[in-house]
This record gives sequence, structure tokens and C-alpha cells, in this order.
Amino acid sequence: VSNDKVNVYGLVIAGAAELKTKLGESNLFDPRLQAAILKFVDISYGSERGFSEAIHLSADVLGNVRYVREIALLQTYFQHIAVDDNLVCFGIESTLKALEAGAVDTLIVWENLDIQRFTLKDGTVKHAKEFVSDDIVSSVSLSEWFAEHFSKYGSKLEIVTDCTQEGAQFCRGFGGVGGILRYVYDADIEMDPLNDIEEYF
Repeated sequence: VSNDKVNVYGLVIAGAAELKTKLGESNLFDPRLQAAILKFVDISYGSERGFSEAIHLSADVLGNVRYVREIALLQTYFQHIAVDDNLVCFGIESTLKALEAGAVDTLIVWENLDIQRFTLKDGTVKHAKEFVSDDIVSSVSLSEWFAEHFSKYGSKLEIVTDCTQEGAQFCRGFGGVGGILRYVYDADIEMDPLNDIEEYF
């Protein structure tokens, strides 16, 4: 609980016998946390093995929570586009420029993004599904690069699926990479998602 609000999207209480239910329903249990309980599950083990079992048994509700979060995030993203307030970026190059400028508050990346980041001998970087050159020094999945570097720009990283209507629209219509900005950032490039799609997909 932070600032008098629960700072998780949901709780799963796991344990053997009735103890878990008694705990969740007890007057001693913080009512703010009680309201966040998603499920009670019976587990046969303790420690890390029991924790893994609890996750497995809660897959249904945890999956629903993920999709609810994803829908809410992308609805916010699309609302910014609808009001044309210039507080979003989309496409690989536009998003990278805004990220490196520190303008991206929330970086949004499709979980199945199939793009590699190639670094060349002269220090330039190329982003593509495939790139053939004798000048390649290293290559890494762009998704992995985002996961390793987003925090140094002060951004949050959200991985989305294409399993929801909003997710499918983001992945297919906006290239699967974008961000919600802290402030209006002009990258001096045309933010046309169709250009990114034609170039990278």
C-alpha cells in the first residue's frame, strides 16, 4: 500500500487447508488488500515450489489482469492520438529518438516484435528483420535491447500482445513499437506508421 492505495493489480492467496481463506477474510487483514484478492488457491508445497504452483493455478485470473492492464494502457495511448496532443510516438525510429531524448514516459513494445538491432563498424545502427553486411559488429533482438536499456532513460516498459482488439490495432497499425511521452517532443521526422511498417515488416 502506497499513499493509502494498493499498488498491485491483484492478490492471489495460496496455502494449504483453510488458513488462507481465514487470513483473507479476517478483520485483521487490511480491507484495501481484501478488495484486491483475485483468487484463493490450494497448494501442496511450500517455498519456491509452492510459489510456482500458485502461479500455475492462478493462470486464468493473472491472464485476465494482464489483458485488462493492456487494454487500459492502449486506450490511453489511442486517446492521445484522437485528441492530437502530440504526446505519443510510434514506429521504431521515432520511438528511439524520443526515448534517447528522455521524452518517453511509457515505452510500449509488442511481445512478438521480430526486429534485430545491428551495430556496424562505423558505429551506425540499423533496425531490420534481416541485414547482410560485412560491417556488422553485433546484433541483438530489439526487444531485448529495449528490456536492457529502457530504465536508463527513466522510462517504464510495457509489453503488449495482439490478443486484444487494442493490442492488434497497435501491433498491426503502428508497427508494434511506440510510447506515451512526458512532454511534446519534435523529432523532426515524419511520424508515419505506414512508412515504418513498409520498411521493417
